[in-house]
Amino acid sequence: MRSSGTPALRRSEGSGRLRGQTRRLPGPQRRGADEEVRRGLPDALEAPFKPHGGHARCLDQAVRRVLHGGGRRQAVDAARHAARGAAPDFWTTTSNKQLNFVQHVKSLLKIHGRAAVVLPDNVLFEGGAGEKIRRKLLHECEVHTILRLPTGIFYAQGVKANVVFFDRKPGAKEPWTKKVWYYDLRTNMEFTLKERRMKRSDLDEFVRSYNPENRNQRKALWNEKKNPEGRFRVFKYEELVARDKCSLDIFWLKDESLEDSARLPWIDASTPSCGRGEQPSRAVAAVPGFPTGLPAA
Repeated sequence: MRSSGTPALRRSEGSGRLRGQTRRLPGPQRRGADEEVRRGLPDALEAPFKPHGGHARCLDQAVRRVLHGGGRRQAVDAARHAARGAAPDFWTTTSNKQLNFVQHVKSLLKIHGRAAVVLPDNVLFEGGAGEKIRRKLLHECEVHTILRLPTGIFYAQGVKANVVFFDRKPGAKEPWTKKVWYYDLRTNMEFTLKERRMKRSDLDEFVRSYNPENRNQRKALWNEKKNPEGRFRVFKYEELVARDKCSLDIFWLKDESLEDSARLPWIDASTPSCGRGEQPSRAVAAVPGFPTGLPAA
């Protein structure tokens, strides 16, 4: 396999296994793909697919990233292939790679398995299949934390992405998600790839707020009267599912760059072109108990 390409996974006829195909990628995407080829494919993607859906191997933990044109194309192709075959562990069929990837990661997890997935903003607010997937994710998994990543940490400018943390749970009538904690590391935060790089210390407050030892003892930093600039805030399940299209794209801080902060939008309907970045791995690696599946800068 040439180092200038990345493998796109396809199912071999009759074997149920996946084989590689080299694709040429430009610039930063190629460098990211080279790194992943050197590291080797994740075990879950090397495992054979069962003939009638489901996976031969499941994971206790998953750390994944999916952005437009990113180096995880092999996983996206696997998710799309499963969706075309009406995989029984997928909630719906869609051509959206990012939405399929969410379903793919969930299907890879064992019961009580944990995941941290870097996703572009559109996954949090897109309607149609996106709304159905979000409602299913909130009901069948415990979505407990969403970290809003800052811009300026990706190769492409203006990329907006989030780290979504969730645990897979067994089947139940009542939804597993009771509340979702948001940490806004984006509003009024300025980072660049050279002059103002994001450092581990920039995540200290988030790590303390995350409280991996006991998530039930988390404390909000935001208070409407005492601390309206607090970056850590909780929303109940009922509040989230009542929002238009069950949108999980929420922010509450006033953006100092906006001339009229009173018109601050709740939903950013734009879908910027996303590129591969290195910094999101720090947000996951900084949390005790999660594997460092993404390379740190």
